[in-house]
Amino acid sequence: MKIKLIALLMTVFLLVGSMPVLAEETVPPQVDVPTIKNTTNLPNLSDFVVPSTDDDDDEPGNSGNPTAPATTEATTEATTGSTTEASSPDAINETIEKFDASGSFKTALDKMGTVDVLTIKGDVNLSFNKAALEKIGVVGTLELTAKPVAVDSLSAAAQAKVGDRPVFEFSLKLSGKAINSFGNGKVTVEIPYVLKAGENPNAILIYYIDEKGHLKTVKSKYENGLVTFITNHFSKYAVGYNNVQFKDVDDTSWYADEVTYLSGREIMNGKEADTFAPKNMITRGEVIAILANLADADLSTYKASTFTDVKNTDWFMPSIQWGLANGIIGGKGNQTFKPNDAITRQDLSVLIYKYAGQIEAFTLPKNNTEIAFKDKDKVQKYAEASVIAMQRAGFINGKPQNMFDPTGQATRAEVAVIITALIKAMVQ
Repeated sequence: MKIKLIALLMTVFLLVGSMPVLAEETVPPQVDVPTIKNTTNLPNLSDFVVPSTDDDDDEPGNSGNPTAPATTEATTEATTGSTTEASSPDAINETIEKFDASGSFKTALDKMGTVDVLTIKGDVNLSFNKAALEKIGVVGTLELTAKPVAVDSLSAAAQAKVGDRPVFEFSLKLSGKAINSFGNGKVTVEIPYVLKAGENPNAILIYYIDEKGHLKTVKSKYENGLVTFITNHFSKYAVGYNNVQFKDVDDTSWYADEVTYLSGREIMNGKEADTFAPKNMITRGEVIAILANLADADLSTYKASTFTDVKNTDWFMPSIQWGLANGIIGGKGNQTFKPNDAITRQDLSVLIYKYAGQIEAFTLPKNNTEIAFKDKDKVQKYAEASVIAMQRAGFINGKPQNMFDPTGQATRAEVAVIITALIKAMVQ
């Protein structure tokens, strides 16, 4: 009996030991690569990065720093003509619906099930991300409209900037109650537009029209016949055109498109009315002001400086205090910021990295493999993550001989190219 039992156990042991071991399959993440024009002609500025929660200051040793005080209405059920797509390895559920001929869409939310992205297509296309859908709710009847607005109904000032270009009013109701804001959620909107003769595509933009008829630019881009923008609230939006000209920016310059793009949106202005000074080194104060413009920050509450070298009357003071309050900047020690110093490449990386993560909640794409720069040991610890992230995002190339030059300075033209690449990556 013992012999039979031992023989049986040996048989089982041999069978189990001969079974193959299955390795876990991993799928690399897929990332949308932002397109940057004429990358071979870009200056070798270097790699830049995405924000790290460990980097609280733009430089180490900050113990002396101050404390950061078409009308498309259709009535359809969610299951009618809808498709679901997995748009990433994380199996994002995207439901695609259609506006009806009048520019409306209507559905019962509880019939949709779990949806990460809801896209409604028609004369215009709208995509709600998961955070926006969560803000709307999961129960009730959703009614969405996208209606054209007559340009002559706008103020004279608005008409001057919009011309005869498309204007739409977007509205959403949940069981009859209007919802205009989506909190931290985002809605991506695409409006078809055909360029007029002589129009510069980089000067095409989107204006938000508030209740008083005032125009404000929003993050947008024009590509492939579509003006795309992102928003977290509904109102009236118009396609506009603002082609700012500078006498020192030639149309054939490698940075010309980006200068037009940013100046038309009043994100980065000229040094004078008709002068951009593209080859000038950009200062720390200027970069913070550009980021504040990009964030459309309300600077009215920042009345006094907490840095000893920033006066209350300095034009950049409110922007610097905004950056401090939001954890984007630290200082240079001894309660100084040195706003008029040319910004170094590593500090520029840190500021953009922190801005993307902490203000926009945006993670830079990892389009490229990490490059081991020959001078990487000269990059300060606080800037390492940022430098790597910007390089991997593909926004900037390294300098000759595979160098990063962390203490080198950046020009206004170089910063214009970087900021434009960031915006276009965010507007997907």
